[in-house]
Formats: sequence, C-alpha cells, structure tokens
Amino acid sequence: MTGRRSESPGCIVGHVHLQVGEIAPAEAFYSGVLGLDITTRRYSGASFFATGGYHHHLAANVWNSRGAGVRDFPSTGLADVEMIADDAAILAGIRDRARAAGLAADRKR
Repeated sequence: MTGRRSESPGCIVGHVHLQVGEIAPAEAFYSGVLGLDITTRRYSGASFFATGGYHHHLAANVWNSRGAGVRDFPSTGLADVEMIADDAAILAGIRDRARAAGLAADRKR
C-alpha cells in the first residue's frame, strides 16, 4: 500500500486500520474480492488481513463505528488507500471477483 502519489511520492504505509460498520461486509470485500488472507479474528469486533504471511497490512474494526452506514462525501476520515499488485494474475483475479460481486473493476493505470 502506498500513500497518494500526488501528495507523498514514494510513501509506504506499513498497515492501515479502518473503522467499519460491520465486520462481515469488510471480510467479504477485503478477503472475498481483493483476495487478502484473514490473518486473525481473535479480537472481538475486528478482522485483520494480509498477504505473504505478514501479520496484517489492513485491519477493520467496529470498536468506534458499529452499525455505521456508508459515508457521504466529502467527509472526514480516510478517503482512499492504494494497493499495488505487480502480478497480472492477481489483478485478473481481483477484477473477476469484483465483477462477480457486481462492483466496478476498471484498471485506472
């Protein structure tokens, strides 16, 4: 994952924690669509995701946000995170799973 290129070129973020309204939809997206491994669920109200055996690149929890709906923009908080996959097969898998889930899956670059 990297910081926004236009604002912080070359910035690498070790991991990101997200406040979500529910864990199940977060798991469905980050694991089911993006293909990240669920590395732990041992903390009540949280799931942790990673690739390559890392403890977590991304975490989602409901500790301060249980039941929150979709945000309207503009809004405070994290607007986006860019994840980079250098493998065409990984990208194709994400694209196929996103389309199967009814999500837009266009490559931006």
